[in-house]
Amino acid sequence: MATTASSLIHAHGLDEACEQLAPFINVRYVQLERGMACARGSVARMDQLVVGYVEADRHKLECLDIPRGQMMLIVPIRGRARLGTTGIGPGQAIIAHGPTPLVVCSDREYRSCFVSIPDRGVGRFIGQDYAATGSIRVRPLHASGARIETFESYARRTIDAAEAGTSELAASANALLDLCDTWLREERGDDVTSPASTARCQAAVRARQYIDEHLDRPLTLASVCQASYVSPRALEYGFREIFGVSPIAYIRCARLSRVRRELYFSPHSIGRVTQLAMKWGFWHLSQFSKDYYDLFGELPSVTLGRASGRIDRSGCDCEETAARVAVAEGL
Repeated sequence: MATTASSLIHAHGLDEACEQLAPFINVRYVQLERGMACARGSVARMDQLVVGYVEADRHKLECLDIPRGQMMLIVPIRGRARLGTTGIGPGQAIIAHGPTPLVVCSDREYRSCFVSIPDRGVGRFIGQDYAATGSIRVRPLHASGARIETFESYARRTIDAAEAGTSELAASANALLDLCDTWLREERGDDVTSPASTARCQAAVRARQYIDEHLDRPLTLASVCQASYVSPRALEYGFREIFGVSPIAYIRCARLSRVRRELYFSPHSIGRVTQLAMKWGFWHLSQFSKDYYDLFGELPSVTLGRASGRIDRSGCDCEETAARVAVAEGL
């Protein structure tokens, strides 16, 4: 089992963490809480295994696309998250079989380990040929604290061996795979066939997908309700139950996240902030700058400066960021 890549995650913002995870797993973040999120972690990829851990100190929405033929085990170590209307915390885990769009809304101080491997006997696990139906297959798992500690220990040992290139890599990776197989063989929980368990929350998931696909176009609450076949009140309740924010707040956060992502990857600087703000529907530039600062804890020009190499992007000074946000809120 040869190592193909490994990386440490120490990111000043979720978009940078997304960039660092891109070679290993298809992930996208939307930041929902004000103030810069500082992401940390580590990840390594072998021939048949991707293993890592990641943590962030803000309320965020994490979107994962698990391809066909793959399965992912996500084990929360600290904090809580929501998978649809199902709460996930220490003592629980998530197993998802591709092809599956997985949406996890996590609280502050959330941290989790994850393993992504080729599907290992999914027919035996869920009792039917999921690949033929193409339906979403996600299941919450239960485990003792001792098993979770063992899983985290094996995951860390595997990552450390991959980073150091030691001869212990194969043994630690195989031990982690054996633990996953044992865990899944013993699990007999109920399937969760969609990210939400009620009609209005299913509508909220459809609405989120519609919003993500049409962020660059004019969006109104009425058009989103029409696309998701639900009333405004039901959509509001569903969004708050799953994502913790209103649909309008989600649209604003998602658009600001798109602006920040493009600023971060932008090779240009002159006039770029204004151009991207208008591209994503922000016409009142002073209000845009305030909303951007409120959400990310820095001005758009600072993000662009970091992307252009004018500002050091290697650090993640959470205390300095918190101080800037406190000063801004006091003005």
